[in-house]
Amino acid sequence: MTINYRVAAIADLTILLKLVQEFHETERLPFDETIDCEVLTNFLVDPALGRLWLIQLESDVIGYILITFGYSLEYRGRDVFIDEFYLRPLYRQQGIGTQTLTFVEDACQRLGVQALHLEADFANPDAQRLYHKTGYQPHARVLMTKLLTSPSRLRRNRMTIKLYDLAGVEDERRFSPPCWQVKMALKHKGLDAEEIPWRFTEKEAIAFSGQGKVPVLVDGDKTVTDSWEIVRYLEATYGDRPSLFGGTMGESGALFIKYWCLQTINPPLFRIILPNLFQHLHEKDKAYFRESREKMIGMTLEEIAAPNEATIAALQTALSPMREVLNRQPYLSGDLPYFADYVVFAQFQWARSVCPIQLLAQDDPVYHWRDRLLDAFDSYAREALGYPV
Repeated sequence: MTINYRVAAIADLTILLKLVQEFHETERLPFDETIDCEVLTNFLVDPALGRLWLIQLESDVIGYILITFGYSLEYRGRDVFIDEFYLRPLYRQQGIGTQTLTFVEDACQRLGVQALHLEADFANPDAQRLYHKTGYQPHARVLMTKLLTSPSRLRRNRMTIKLYDLAGVEDERRFSPPCWQVKMALKHKGLDAEEIPWRFTEKEAIAFSGQGKVPVLVDGDKTVTDSWEIVRYLEATYGDRPSLFGGTMGESGALFIKYWCLQTINPPLFRIILPNLFQHLHEKDKAYFRESREKMIGMTLEEIAAPNEATIAALQTALSPMREVLNRQPYLSGDLPYFADYVVFAQFQWARSVCPIQLLAQDDPVYHWRDRLLDAFDSYAREALGYPV
């Protein structure tokens, strides 16, 4: 029986929520899928808060353990609270609990932790015996808690955010890369938004923004245009939520990735998907799209389009630096995705929304990276209308 542990990611939200629900029902703790999904998302994207490991038997997830970081004068430095530890009933009394606590202890020592704390329910003598056996000792003190918030307050958000989002023939077919950047940023921040379908020729619908392109974000009395400015606004306005950049260096890196994408990834991708993209445009947008793109590029659409092996090979070459990074870490930003990842992902979501051509081989690290982001935020991007490629 091989037990292994891996740090949970956003892509694991679905199985995590199921496990949390099982645990909370067993322990008679409250469970609210909306609130717990937001809380888990905030935790998973911010490694400064702690760690959450999935417990696996071979490839099957059988439980999880979550630790949160603190700092203590009494214990002379960083301490950790084991906030939740759950094994499915079938896998208990087999030594897995002891093995997991040993694993966490070793991991915490590597993280410079001085002390580990946990709670044991008075009505759960099996858990108490396990913790005693592994070295945990009770205090001659009582743990006391005062709630500073409530579920109703957690649900309360600011005025509904509205996002004007480019659509094709169907309202549900959303293909704009800048809009996808913003939508992934909103999900990362745990912010709900009303996504309003918009077409190229519906300039009057966003005239209030003082320009004629999407994305346009409306947050209360604030209107923001341009994907980069929208993301910077979200970062500044919702600073209490998970950061999109992880600091100034992350913001500068994301800006570099943005222009690298525009100049290196976007051109060959546009030539590959152009015939399919044009087919999926709303009929009233086709003349505008043709005229504006042909004027901008100086060629007809038919001359621009090149959905052939040579252009796909050029795209693969352009992705080489990205592969080098993803061979070393799961995301461009490191162990967790940040906005730099969403910038590039938006290009692939653009293609996936309108084009059935398989652009990535299944053994390509870029394919696996994209797959993780498709599953992020409860498969938000995967469930969008498009092609399963």
